[in-house]
Amino acid sequence: MTRTAIPQRTADQLLVANRHRCCICHEPRKPVQIHHIDGNPSDHAWNSLAVLCLDHHSDATGSQGFGRNYRPSEIRLCKQKWEEQCQIWHETHDEEEDEEEDPEPMATMYKRFILKTDQTESYRFDLERGDEIAFNFSSDEPIDFLIMAQAEYERWLNDEDAKVEEEDEEILSRHDSFEAPRNGWWAIVFHNPYNEPADLEYDIATWPAD
Repeated sequence: MTRTAIPQRTADQLLVANRHRCCICHEPRKPVQIHHIDGNPSDHAWNSLAVLCLDHHSDATGSQGFGRNYRPSEIRLCKQKWEEQCQIWHETHDEEEDEEEDPEPMATMYKRFILKTDQTESYRFDLERGDEIAFNFSSDEPIDFLIMAQAEYERWLNDEDAKVEEEDEEILSRHDSFEAPRNGWWAIVFHNPYNEPADLEYDIATWPAD
């Protein structure tokens, strides 16, 4: 079966409807992936897609070699019940009362696309000291991944000396987080200086400091 990109609007709506959390464990601050429940990577109907953390996505697909621990019917039921709870939360949520007990991501994005040779994809976030960027990405070809202050990113773009806070070269995947060491704009960067286009999928969420 041919894998196609999930429409961005569908991905955005699904993440919001699930509060950017896995429909099985519901834990905040965990990178997530969008799972095709029936295993058809070209079926992007709402009822065919579930938001899962990396651990439960592995359990659902058996990608770690342990077999599938969740049947499609179980995942579909978890999705239905969690989305119902999230809808109630959205309807009744009082931000001032719940902010400390139940933090929500400040910004989220999920995308899958082809990062062409010599192409750079970047996003910037206005963070306070201690705010966190949680991220997960995977690619079928090596890419470079960087995090740096926005001013340093502009220097980097101009081939000037720049201070890079996080850098991985020729990497296929990573799931981790970055804590802003000071207030300001921070750039997260995907760059492909290699010969082959890369099929890149990523999830990024920014969270307020604890």
